[in-house]
This record gives sequence, structure tokens and C-alpha cells, in this order.
Amino acid sequence: MNQTPLRRSVEPDPAPVTAPPLTPRLTPRRLAIGGVVVLAVLGYAIVTRIDRASEASRIATAARGAVRTVRVAPVAEPTGPVVMQLPGETRAVETATILARATGYVRTRKADIGMRVAAGDVLAEIDAPELDDELAGAEAARQQSDAALNRARANAELARVTNDRYADLAKSGTASRQTADERRADLVMKQAEVRVAEANLAASAAAVQRLKKLQGFETVRAPFNGVVVQRGVEIGDLVSATGAQPKPLFTVARDDLLRIQVSVPQSLADGVKPGTEAAITLPERPGAKFIGKVVRSSDALTTASRTLQVELELANAERQMRAGSYVQVNFTLPPSSSIKLVPASALMLDPDGSGPRVAIVKDGAVSVRKVLLGRDLGQQLEVLDGVANGESVVLNPPVDLIEGVKVNVAS
Repeated sequence: MNQTPLRRSVEPDPAPVTAPPLTPRLTPRRLAIGGVVVLAVLGYAIVTRIDRASEASRIATAARGAVRTVRVAPVAEPTGPVVMQLPGETRAVETATILARATGYVRTRKADIGMRVAAGDVLAEIDAPELDDELAGAEAARQQSDAALNRARANAELARVTNDRYADLAKSGTASRQTADERRADLVMKQAEVRVAEANLAASAAAVQRLKKLQGFETVRAPFNGVVVQRGVEIGDLVSATGAQPKPLFTVARDDLLRIQVSVPQSLADGVKPGTEAAITLPERPGAKFIGKVVRSSDALTTASRTLQVELELANAERQMRAGSYVQVNFTLPPSSSIKLVPASALMLDPDGSGPRVAIVKDGAVSVRKVLLGRDLGQQLEVLDGVANGESVVLNPPVDLIEGVKVNVAS
């Protein structure tokens, strides 16, 4: 029996239905609610700030009304000598950079770095053939000028004799006055030629002397006793006496006497004068001490650092110290009445950048003052301005210690 299979009709799924986007609508009710929220937030912020300001004012008022106990220390003056240590650098009392005065080639070099030389010692010799030839030409020109002078003198002598003869003949009437006048004029001209020849000879002699002096510079000599600290040439090098940047041959330093320049702070500048002695020490030689003496000062402060430039001299005949060394200059000065000392713990914090301050207790109240500090001595600070003798400063002042607050002083 044939059975007909059942057929199902498969229908496609319906397309998904997409909901339309929700677009907020700004209704008058929503706008009113938003405005209320914004006003509430602003009002809360304003009230909070007012409360904080009121709290700060209340705390400040309470601080002024409260009486706390503080520890104080008196403002002191330095009782002993002031020891001031300043950095310095030693320099040779004289330093000469030797340049060439003759153009040529270095024939010999007899000095080197570190060599001790005396004044007049030969350092090098320069071969300058062009200068030698020029000197020979000048010598020949001088000889020509000498010969010309002798000829001019002979002509002048002949003119003098002729003038005398015609003068006598003119008196006796044998020669005319015209001829006698011509002979006299010729004598004057010949005498002028003699003076010209003498001037030419002097010029020629001066040229010879100049070239001889330049020829003397072919031998390079030491200008004074010292040590050669730099060498700039070797044998065969070409050196020139002209040019914008001549090449140094040697540098010689006199180190039997050293100079030391230091910058003295303004607060102690009055105590450093010519004749003041100072102890010079080297960091690498802690046991060694040398005595220097102030010889001069700038007598004016440097505006950038408010310091006085002072120069000392140190005898160094034994060459125990080298030029160019870093040293420490120790001055021992009498105390200055303008400097006051306060404990380091009296310095107040500076949160607002107004500068260092201290708190002074006077008549049971606090007075906060700005001070000008000097050196930091560790447990004490130098105060150049801001406090006076007889005043008391608060030790370890609290952060909230303010102007005018009442305090009790601890015994």
C-alpha cells in the first residue's frame, strides 16, 4: 500500500522587531528638577566654605585668647674671637707668557716643563736668516750714510775756504760783490747738506740698532727666577713675531711668593685689613699650617655676593706649596658688636616664603620678626639684623604661634 509522506510547510522566522531609540525629552518638569539640584550643590559648597572660615577664625581667636607655656633663650653676643674659614686658591706672584719677537725656526730648546730657571737663562734659540740679511743691508746703508756725511763735510770745508778768500778779494776790489755773495750762499748750502747727511746717518744707525735688538730676540731668555710651567714649541717649529694670535713659546711662573684671593662676607669685612694674618691649610695636608698676610683689598663690596675681595701673600721660598692649589684661609677676628647669636632651634618654619623668622617674647606676648641670618655655626646661628641684646627668643616655636598671642615663660 502506497503511503504518501506528510509534507510540512516550513515558514521563515519573522524578522526581529527593533524597538525605537529612547530619546530623552526635556520637559519643563525635568528642567525644574535639574535646576533645583544645581542650586542645592552650590548652596552646600558655599555653606561648607563659610563653616570652614568660621572654624579657622574661631581657632585663631581661641589661640589668641589661650595662654600657653614656652621655653625661651636670651639673644647672645660672641664672647670670643670669630674664626672664619674661607676657600682660596694660590697663584704665582708673577707669571709671564713668553712670545717670539723674531720670525724664524726654533734651532735649539733648552728649557722644559718643571725646570727651574734664573733671570737671563737661555730657554730657546731661533734661527732667523731673513732678519740677519736685513741687518747686513742696514749696516751697508749706514756705511753709505757715513761716507756721504764725510763727503758733505769736505764740500762744506771747501766752500768755507772759498767764501773766506772771495770775501777778502771783495774787500780789496779784486772780486765783485756778486761773486762774494754767491760763494757765501754756496757755503750755506754745503753746511745744510752736512746736516742732511748727519740726519741720514742717524736714521741708518737707528735702523741698525733696531735690527740688532730684534736679532737679540733670537735668543729667548727667562725674565725672572721661576719655574717653567708650560712649553709651547719644539725644535724646528716655525714661530712668528706677527699675527693676531701668536704662539706662546713658554710660560714662566715665579712661585717663591704666592698670592691668595678670598671673598670675605660683608658682616666680617671690617675686621679684615692690610696686615691681618691668616692660617693657610691644605686639605691633603691637615697637619701643615702656613701663615699668610693680607696685603690689599678691593675696598668695595661685590654687589652680586656682598663680599670683599681680599688678597694675601704667602712666602714660599722652600716651595712647600704649589701655585694653583686649593687652600682654606682661616681668619681669627675680634667679635663684632653687630652680630648676634640665637639657638638654631629658635628658627621658625617658613611656609609662605617670607624669609627666616624668630619669635620674641616681650611683656608676655609674642612678636614674630624677620631676621637676616649670617653663618650657620651648628647649634647657633648668626643674626645680622632683626634682634637686639636683652631679648628672648622662643625655642622650638609651634607652627600655630602667631603675632600677639599670650604666653607664659617656662622657668
